[in-house]
Amino acid sequence: MKSASHTVRLQYIDRLRGLAVLGMFVVHSPYPWVSPEVNTGIFKTIISYISGMVAPVFLFLAGIAVCMVAKKVRERGLDERLVRKKMIVRGAGIILAGYLLQLSFWVFGGFLSDPVRILKVDILQCIGASMVLLTLVAWPGKGMFQWRAIIMFFVMVLGAQLTWRLPLENWIPDAVAGYFTHIYRWARFPIFPYGGWLALGLVVGSIWLHMKNKPGGERRFWMGLAITILAVLVMSWVAHWIEKNLGGEGPVGAGRDGFKTSVNYFFYKMAWLFVLFSMARLTASLLDRIPGEWLTILGRASLFAYCVHLALVYYAFGVFWKQNLSRIEYLFALVLLTAVMFVLSFAWLRWPPVNFLKGEWIKLKVRRQFLRRQV
Repeated sequence: MKSASHTVRLQYIDRLRGLAVLGMFVVHSPYPWVSPEVNTGIFKTIISYISGMVAPVFLFLAGIAVCMVAKKVRERGLDERLVRKKMIVRGAGIILAGYLLQLSFWVFGGFLSDPVRILKVDILQCIGASMVLLTLVAWPGKGMFQWRAIIMFFVMVLGAQLTWRLPLENWIPDAVAGYFTHIYRWARFPIFPYGGWLALGLVVGSIWLHMKNKPGGERRFWMGLAITILAVLVMSWVAHWIEKNLGGEGPVGAGRDGFKTSVNYFFYKMAWLFVLFSMARLTASLLDRIPGEWLTILGRASLFAYCVHLALVYYAFGVFWKQNLSRIEYLFALVLLTAVMFVLSFAWLRWPPVNFLKGEWIKLKVRRQFLRRQV
């Protein structure tokens, strides 16, 4: 039987992931649905701010999930090599799913768009590649501070200042360069710097899991996180001043995208990420009492929700609402999309198909090993 703390932990993490799924709905639907005349001003600004937080939340929670897996495996005395192999297989499966999704959009679009989009590095490729890389070089150890993950966080975040300036596309294939540098035709979410969010999840998740079961440990963790939020905001202001006065905010010619490589950008978003993580925990006791709570359902089916909602947004609802909706109509349409995705996600979780992405063949092998140990 699962402990109460274990249940609460899973619930509020799934709920935060579900909030990110809802953010995807909000971010992806205005362009194909909303009239260009009203997709401006404060409406567009709000959408932009939400858009900037969705990917960090997904990657951060993926890092925490890896810490949970490592801790559970260690407690059960299982072979960590098998589990790391499973994580690598799952990461590779997520990369493959990203490419297949891009291929499906090219096919459903009538083969009219640029076929290059099939090889574009989007969020799934970023999550999968980051998971594979960090599983290989920064698998969580027994200690509270994961120094390899900390190093990888700074390498990925600060390394973007270098990789975005190098002409990598002249040295390696463009589709590979898209994992390291932001060439918009080839990349939307390169692992430099976005993989840094998964490394940050490894760091925070390891500290949290190490402290949560100790007397007063969870309270100290959340107090420390609150202090960290304030410190990060101060560092954001300092980094912004340094960048503004001593060298700009990104590669020459990168424009607004260049800002995404800045240290200030990451400090600012890190603070908001920690606020969201803290709020998810603070509201856990209240929201866990709601049976079938919808954000939790969406969070547990996040990969399914990501793939399916894009098809609905662009190729189902988009056919009828193609850039014709007012802002009020858009809100009603968004509620409808959320309701449809909740029903589909619930069905997916209730009757799951055989899922290669979860590495079922390795899971069965680990389970057999565990049962033999019990005997």
